Amino acid sequence: MLSDEITPQYITHIDFHNAKEYFFNDVFEDFEDLLILSGASRANSSQFITNDKKLLKLGYFQNITIVAP
Repeated sequence: MLSDEITPQYITHIDFHNAKEYFFNDVFEDFEDLLILSGASRANSSQFITNDKKLLKLGYFQNITIVAP
């Protein structure tokens, strides 16, 4: 186990469906990133840690704050 604060999450069909809606509604231009963010949102994550410059520029997604490490 990584830690008590980190729990692995798996992508589901609903994540794909949500990412597709966000993509076509111009929420963000990278479908793969939207797929991962949709899964993180479904898991009630509060933060998404990344070095991805486009995601960092987005700053937040639904209930998730996007931050650098």
